[in-house]
Amino acid sequence: MPTITPTITRLGERGMARSVVWAGLATGDDGGWVELPEHADARSVQVIGTFAGATVSLEGSNQDTPTVSAPLTNAAGAAIALTAAGLARVSEPVRWVRPVVTSGTATGLTVAMFCR
Repeated sequence: MPTITPTITRLGERGMARSVVWAGLATGDDGGWVELPEHADARSVQVIGTFAGATVSLEGSNQDTPTVSAPLTNAAGAAIALTAAGLARVSEPVRWVRPVVTSGTATGLTVAMFCR
């Protein structure tokens, strides 16, 4: 299970927002943990690509070094677990975030998170 390193980009005229992109995710992969505490309360995530039966979940942790994670939820309180291309607002203001791809035979999924 490879860990995919994200690309983090500052956005906006003053660089106050961030774009975090994990590209090329496949079934069994997880995204590298991202710590952006200054953007903990305003995040959305979008997943695109061919799922082929896969599920993309978003996990969070508040540990100094994340070793235990919990599922993150959307505005309706349901775990973020996308089985098709979609967009969700992340409800929990956690310290660390990462995507995880399970089941199916997906290749080439992209998870893009916007933070402000």
